[in-house]
Amino acid sequence: MDDFVEDETQPDWTSKRIGGIEVDQKEVQRAKKFVTNLRELFVNLGNSKARAISPTYDLAYMALLNGKDIEEAEDKTTQKKQDEKSAPPSQQQHHQQNGPVEKVQQQHEKQEDNTSALEEQEKENESSMEQQNENESSMEQQNVSPVNEAAQDTETHSTEKPSSSDSNESAQVSNTSTEKPPVSDTNDDSVMPDVDKENELPPSYDQVVKEKEKGDSSGALILYEKKPELPRRPSAANMMLGKQQDVTECMSNVMFLIEAAVKPLEKKNDEQTRDIVRDLFYFKARQILTYQDTQTLRNVRKEQHEEFAHVMVDAVEGKDLYDGLDEYFFAGRVENFHGGRGATREVTVSTFPPVLQIQVQRVQFDRETSNVYKSNAFIKLEKVIYLDRYSEANCEALAGRRAEVAAWQKEVESNKEIIQQLTENKAYPMPIPQMLEASAAILEEYRDQESEELAQMHEQALQLLKDEANTARKTIERSKEAIEQLQQRIRRQYEDLTDIAYRLHAVFIHQGQANYGHYWVYIYNHQKEQWWKYNDSLVTKVDESEIFQNTTGRTANPYFVVYIKESEVERLVDLGVKSDQEQEQDVNQNS
Repeated sequence: MDDFVEDETQPDWTSKRIGGIEVDQKEVQRAKKFVTNLRELFVNLGNSKARAISPTYDLAYMALLNGKDIEEAEDKTTQKKQDEKSAPPSQQQHHQQNGPVEKVQQQHEKQEDNTSALEEQEKENESSMEQQNENESSMEQQNVSPVNEAAQDTETHSTEKPSSSDSNESAQVSNTSTEKPPVSDTNDDSVMPDVDKENELPPSYDQVVKEKEKGDSSGALILYEKKPELPRRPSAANMMLGKQQDVTECMSNVMFLIEAAVKPLEKKNDEQTRDIVRDLFYFKARQILTYQDTQTLRNVRKEQHEEFAHVMVDAVEGKDLYDGLDEYFFAGRVENFHGGRGATREVTVSTFPPVLQIQVQRVQFDRETSNVYKSNAFIKLEKVIYLDRYSEANCEALAGRRAEVAAWQKEVESNKEIIQQLTENKAYPMPIPQMLEASAAILEEYRDQESEELAQMHEQALQLLKDEANTARKTIERSKEAIEQLQQRIRRQYEDLTDIAYRLHAVFIHQGQANYGHYWVYIYNHQKEQWWKYNDSLVTKVDESEIFQNTTGRTANPYFVVYIKESEVERLVDLGVKSDQEQEQDVNQNS
């Protein structure tokens, strides 16, 4: 490994830049520590005989927090220590060990009078934390019941296999994003994290809840030799670790640390322009922006070469993965563009990466309520996708096909709007066909009560309602049929282009809402054609139907998807999964 990582101790070593961020010796040392821990984790995956293994604290800490977050957290911790040292003696007395105390009941009676300065300080800290989280408070209040239910169901990490039943989904939501990363059950000190006690996470439930709090059926009072200690408040660094993290944020941190640790393959003006990470994950593309200049009224075309590591697709009901990719790469209107009018943007790819990362953008913003929410729209995944249509080499040749697809997609959207107006119109309490039929049914009840002179008008009104309801239903059916035909045309438009093939490798699942939830991942063993599910300490074989099932109506759905270039699968992918015989031996040893 030494041949590939930086040696920042050399006298002629100079700092470098990655994506415009300066990487000095300190950052390289931190990155090398991360890479070493990551390597040990993967080695243990293939060699450990334990039922489950966990990343070290440092590995999880650095993966979830970027350098800026860590520096800010360390500054807060340092400031807190300085404040404690400079505090008056009355505020430091609480940290000293007390002698034997009276019975618990007497201690409880004196609790208000003996409120310490530290407890008062804790209240101030809580108020400060509430102020820092002011922007998130409204979301948390709206979801307080689901969060509390989830917290009760999963005291630490959710380690049960999620049920397929929708009724159990709320109980599956884990505290993964707000708790300490799992630590290995092994007693080997060599794999335990080396963490200063000041930076430890809050104690577990069993450590905090004493026997007196759990209750005594005998009714006897409990005596303590020493006054029970208050649980240590988490440090600022560990509060940062508890933040809700996005998959792409975590992946960006991981890739940046690996880039910082490895030697560059190419540099330009101190900028690390090529390395093994960029060779594996980065697109090389050309972005084309066209618009009309508002002053000269001339059409302007601008091109810019760029590199990016993942593609983002929106989670929209009724759209598949290709629809999202088309919207990302093909010409589309640019909203809120101030440089001109009628701006469109398209992207053509000159170099495709061996590993394709796709983020499904599920966190949406509701402009009417000014709230953030999670879209649970079902996105159909494909076992194999073909990206020839987005290649720079095919850009000119496929211009006509792209124009046809764009026209068909407009027709699809037009028909969807028609259906929406008739079925989800907010001006009416129910879909229009049902509303008209309900009105006709009410009118039918009064048919025999009308006078002869009004009977004819009554009959005409009744027939009109029935005709309009029938017309609305037929309009909906015609629009649905048109959408299906148009989507079939779009799918067939590029069927002959199959040179740039990618095979599905991993699917990250998020269960929960926009501000809380639980992750697990499915990974495919290409050699044995077997899907594996990694859910905290549970690693199980699953049928592929679990990955490709329709998730409509559920809060557990794909959030991040990884494809491997079909020609690179054998070279790049090795899950390190043991043979069935080796797994059986490990189970017997642990039983």
